[in-house]
Amino acid sequence: MDAGHPLEDMFPAFQSMRTLPPDFQGIVHILYRWPDNDFKLDKIEMVLIAEAIRIRQLKTDVNKIEIDNSVDSFVVNHKINKVSDNSRVYDCKNKPKSKFKNEIGPCYVCKKMDYLKRN
Repeated sequence: MDAGHPLEDMFPAFQSMRTLPPDFQGIVHILYRWPDNDFKLDKIEMVLIAEAIRIRQLKTDVNKIEIDNSVDSFVVNHKINKVSDNSRVYDCKNKPKSKFKNEIGPCYVCKKMDYLKRN
């Protein structure tokens, strides 16, 4: 069959792109638009390696952002239940126990009244 160019050069390039995961779909569409004289396996391999590195870095960055967000939300949502004796911060979840004086004051976290002040 006369294709106008040697198929040996293009066939391995097409085969290498055919088995790629869906993450590479964007670069594959770009490679299909390349002219026939640039559509060689060695050039395509270089582009695909660069794309694989870019995708790996993107996933790493996304994981770091997710970890940072989960840590931030944990810190914001987590109330510290242990209060040291010298602390002036009141625990919002539990009313103070009998070791406190009977003076009522505001909570330093939620600003509500009805919390007993420390000695």
